[in-house]
Amino acid sequence: MIPELNDTDYVILSELITNYPREFYTDMTGFFITQMNHYIDTGMVWRVSIMGPTRIGKSEIGSSICFLYKKRLNKNIKKGVYKQNSVLNTMFESGDIRHEEIEFNTEFVYGSPSEYMTKQKERAKNDEIRFGQIHQVDEDKKSSGGLGTMSQAIEIQNINNISAKFMQCEVWITPDYMITKNAPFGLRAYKKDYENRLNHCLLYKIEMNTNGNADFKFLGWVSMPLHPYDEFRIAYNKIKDGWIKGEIEGKGDARSESRFNVAKMLSESNMFSLKESGKMFKYSKAERIAYLEQLILKGEVQSFNEIEKCRIIDQATLLKKTQDENV
Repeated sequence: MIPELNDTDYVILSELITNYPREFYTDMTGFFITQMNHYIDTGMVWRVSIMGPTRIGKSEIGSSICFLYKKRLNKNIKKGVYKQNSVLNTMFESGDIRHEEIEFNTEFVYGSPSEYMTKQKERAKNDEIRFGQIHQVDEDKKSSGGLGTMSQAIEIQNINNISAKFMQCEVWITPDYMITKNAPFGLRAYKKDYENRLNHCLLYKIEMNTNGNADFKFLGWVSMPLHPYDEFRIAYNKIKDGWIKGEIEGKGDARSESRFNVAKMLSESNMFSLKESGKMFKYSKAERIAYLEQLILKGEVQSFNEIEKCRIIDQATLLKKTQDENV
């Protein structure tokens, strides 16, 4: 369904009309859903990027896609479609992958890539990853950089490479850009249709060119219906309200919180115990950093870069001194 456009819309979208006159008047909703089903049926990783301004319906669009995905995948699970693949079936039988119907609820909604990365690591460690699980990463702000930005990007790429084995699929939501993490399609949320309960989006095909940069080709419109799960919608909105409250209160991002939590844990460990004099630590700073690296290698804490490791040790040192002063 093509949205009803006014004069303002035609001015805003004039470049698309000029460059893509046929595509602009084409409803590609069926094509988009068919492509998603093809990825699901063949066991390929499905990723889609959604961009657009605040309150345009990005989260709602993403959730609707996830529920459609869940319905299709669970249908295939019941039919035993993936067990017909000898490679996958071997992993199912060995217990390497959990072959069971998936759920989509707020447990699979994340406020940042760092949160997604951390929870996926925990699930992998506890053998809790289900084959074909869909995730929604609702990053409603662009990263401003920081101590762990590059390390986080590398870790997420590594997790994505590993998760491909488990067909971990994702919807990435960002306000002002499209991600290109192997996402074949991108949606630009454009207009809400309250009467028909639809969210209208501009559909783009994302392809990497020979220079390693992304090309975005406009294909037409996708009109995504609102999902019928009101309880999920209410729970999701509460989570988003919590994210917004955290921003207003000036709380740090998920990675900063991770560094602090690790520092707090270290400050309470024997590695930060004091000598009998009570004035010096038993272990040197280099030894304490080495201990942190051991925890990282064991998978007990997430990976950090060298600067982050030093910052964590300094934070743990300060916490230890503060604790002793309050005793």
